[in-house]
Amino acid sequence: MRDTMCHIHFPDSNRIHDVEKNNQVSVSGTVGQVEKARQRLRKLSPLCVTCDLPNTCRYSFQEVQRSIGHPDIFVSMREERNGKVKCILKGTEQKEVEMVKAIMILANMYRLQNDNSLLCHTTVHAHARLESLLRDQSRKDEMQWLAQRTSTHIIQSSSAENGFELFILGPVAGILTARKYIIVSYSNCFISL
Repeated sequence: MRDTMCHIHFPDSNRIHDVEKNNQVSVSGTVGQVEKARQRLRKLSPLCVTCDLPNTCRYSFQEVQRSIGHPDIFVSMREERNGKVKCILKGTEQKEVEMVKAIMILANMYRLQNDNSLLCHTTVHAHARLESLLRDQSRKDEMQWLAQRTSTHIIQSSSAENGFELFILGPVAGILTARKYIIVSYSNCFISL
């Protein structure tokens, strides 16, 4: 708040029940100050990347965490029924570069050709108004263009329990680029900035 000269209010931060929370943040100040504050808040937004690793190499969780070697990236792993290992990396958007490096380390550890051969995915949660915007043909074309440019698949999903989501699948650099483009281009449609 001090750096941007804005008033930033998290209205639901003191509510106990998750049902009552709406994750809405209000920012007040001049247009330039508000945009600067929004950019700073976006960098603090959670980032979760998931990938499926082959079960050809056996590494302990500690070995993987030590190899990644970044304390701000939380790693969890579990073996799936199909024999693959699901790896979930969690951090914040400001640690995006470290997230890409972590995926590169995993690709190397699991003897994959490169980080592009490791399919990753992330999910972006949005308000229903983005769903209605994406019904427009020009917006559909824009999403197809974005998917082609980033070598990703962008899948829309709507459910009662999760609301509207965009599921982005592809190489890590592509999914992060597509995610950032969507969040910046449609910033007023997202649950988190």
